[in-house]
Amino acid sequence: MFAEFWSKYPRKEAKKAAEKAWNKLSDEDRRKAIEVLPSHCRRWDDPQYIPLPGSWLNGARFDDELPEIVNRKQTVSDSRAAAARSIFGVKNDVIDIAAARRLD
Repeated sequence: MFAEFWSKYPRKEAKKAAEKAWNKLSDEDRRKAIEVLPSHCRRWDDPQYIPLPGSWLNGARFDDELPEIVNRKQTVSDSRAAAARSIFGVKNDVIDIAAARRLD
């Protein structure tokens, strides 16, 4: 099962430490780690912030309650979109949330 975990984990560093951490886990925790890994991977959008696999396992991060993914872009009302286009030079109706908040 470690081979399956390792193949799915996006950061391929410190394999021996990861395998050592893996071997400490119960069978239930191993299954859970593999099961929830895809949802964690979707939240790691910057490779420099992906934890080492051994750290992720040792910290039982597979048990973490993950926040809901918030779309980094959102559609705003036509008037706010028009204001954003004129103020910030945005070219379409989908604007950065930070730019939309500056209008408030």
